[in-house]
Amino acid sequence: MITTIKSTAIIVAAFSTMAVGALFTGSSAFATDHTSTTPTNPACVDGSIASNLKVEWKGDSQITVTTQSGLKLCNDVELYYSTYRMPDNYDGNGFSAANKTSYPQTVTQIYKFTLAAGTYGSGLKNVPAPDYCSNTQVDLYYGPEKTTIDQNGHGSQFIAGEIFTRDTTKCQPGMGGGTPTTPETPSVPETPATPSTPVTTPAPMVLPNTGNDASQNVLSALLSLTFGGASLMALGIRALRQ
Repeated sequence: MITTIKSTAIIVAAFSTMAVGALFTGSSAFATDHTSTTPTNPACVDGSIASNLKVEWKGDSQITVTTQSGLKLCNDVELYYSTYRMPDNYDGNGFSAANKTSYPQTVTQIYKFTLAAGTYGSGLKNVPAPDYCSNTQVDLYYGPEKTTIDQNGHGSQFIAGEIFTRDTTKCQPGMGGGTPTTPETPSVPETPATPSTPVTTPAPMVLPNTGNDASQNVLSALLSLTFGGASLMALGIRALRQ
């Protein structure tokens, strides 16, 4: 009887040990959400776990996404970067379910890119800039893409985010405040043509037309006077001699 009890106790203890072991191994083997930090391969990291990624903003429209541990990625990771318009009455106290001025939000731009397996993440990425004419939240997250944000945010899809409040200084075309417009090139006024100085051609001098008859009359008169004077002189000389 004692032997039977001891055997039963040993069997029960063995099953208890196996059950406890199953519980511990099961908690790590079946973790699939993006918040788990349990590595599946010590030689690389799982990029689908948000805590394995480090995000840095380089200005308002550039980011880098790299692995936290310095190990390479085990798998390709598809990411989304979206900009969302927040309510105009957003109070500046961050996003939360309790802050009803931080939602609802509507997407304005979506950018998708992939972190390749065997790399340390991305280099410098150009991402959509916020619209400075409105309150804007920008989020990096796992797919699928989200076009609206309510009090629940992105949930387990979320990786990192920033909020940019309306900036009246930058709210202008080309700075996130609308479509840049190409400045008009001022037209060069045409140089008025220099008026030409009229060339006055002097009228040709017109000599009085006396005609051939008039010239002959003048010549005859002169000859008459000449011969007439000579005749008078001859008569005078004769009279003196007599």
